[in-house]
Amino acid sequence: MMKRVLYSILVTGMFTMPLVAKDLKGVLVNEKQKPIAGMKLWVKNTMNSVITGKNGDFFIEQLKESDTIVISVNKRQDAIIPMAGKADGWYVKLEKKSFILKIGSKEEKIEYTGKRRVERNNNVITRQQIEESRASDLYELLQGRIPGLNVEAVDGEQRISLRGGTSLELDNEPLFVIDGTNYESSNEADRSVNINDIEKIEVYKDGSAFGFKGANGAIVITTKKL
Repeated sequence: MMKRVLYSILVTGMFTMPLVAKDLKGVLVNEKQKPIAGMKLWVKNTMNSVITGKNGDFFIEQLKESDTIVISVNKRQDAIIPMAGKADGWYVKLEKKSFILKIGSKEEKIEYTGKRRVERNNNVITRQQIEESRASDLYELLQGRIPGLNVEAVDGEQRISLRGGTSLELDNEPLFVIDGTNYESSNEADRSVNINDIEKIEVYKDGSAFGFKGANGAIVITTKKL
C-alpha cells in the first residue's frame, strides 16, 4: 500500500512540476563570419525582443521549450528557430538563401521562411505589425502609425486624439472598444489590455456608427481568441 502511495505522489509530481524558463545567449554573423549588429530577434507571438550588440551578440531571458525565435533577416525573409531540444550558446550565420545554426559541435543548415505579405491599411494595425514593433504599451503602439492620431501629455497623463472628430469638446478622447466593451479613456483601455494579446487595432476617425460616444472617433481593439 505504501509503495502504491509513493508511486502515485511521484507520478503526480512529474505532471505538475512547473516548466523551468531558461535564458539564451548567442552570436549572429554574416557569410564572412563578421558580427551583425543592430538586427532584431524576437519570441514569436510575444513582444519579447532584443537587438544584437556591436559584436553580434544577443541575450534573451525567460524562454520556454515551446517558444520560437524569429530573426528578421530582411523585408522578405525570416530565420525561424524553435527552442525545443536546443541548448544555449547559439552561433547563427546568415547566408543568402539559408542560415547555419551551430550549437556546440552540432551544425544545421536551415532555409529561410518567407514573410507573409500584409495588405497595408493606414487605419489598421495588424498582428504582424504589432509583433514587429517594440511597443510596451498602447500609446507606444499607436504613436506615429495612424495618420491624424496624436499622443500627447496632458496634466501629466498621456492622451490620444484623432483629427477629424466631430465633438466640440476638443479635450475628449476617442471611444475605445476592446472585444465589444467600451472604454471612455485611453488610460482605462491601456490598463485593460495586454499588448501581447492584441490581434488587430482598427481606427475610425468618423465614429458615428458608435453613436454620440463616437463623436471623437473610435479605436476598436480585437484580442486573440483563446
